[in-house]
Amino acid sequence: MWATGLVEAARQQAASSLVQPSCKAVPISMTSDHRFLFAIEMVAPEDGFGCTLDHINAFHRVRQIPETATLDRRDGAHAIAVWRFADAETARAFANQFGGAMIVPPTGL
Repeated sequence: MWATGLVEAARQQAASSLVQPSCKAVPISMTSDHRFLFAIEMVAPEDGFGCTLDHINAFHRVRQIPETATLDRRDGAHAIAVWRFADAETARAFANQFGGAMIVPPTGL
């Protein structure tokens, strides 16, 4: 009886900590920090970014910059993913590699 309880507890713990494949399980930090004034907006694919997210994560790792993304904006039926950057050059490089529209901060900030 005691062993059965341990097995069931282990099953529940394993089920609650299941991880999807790496191309879908990479966490995105959410921020609206004013240090990251340059944004790239992309329409999120209906089935998610998939393995493209691994390449986006690598883009940030190689440049040693924080990942700052939000997925909370919608344009009709489409979710809009917004990645934020501290400088225009990095934002342009991201857009060139992954697509999306650059949103330039208002002047006078």
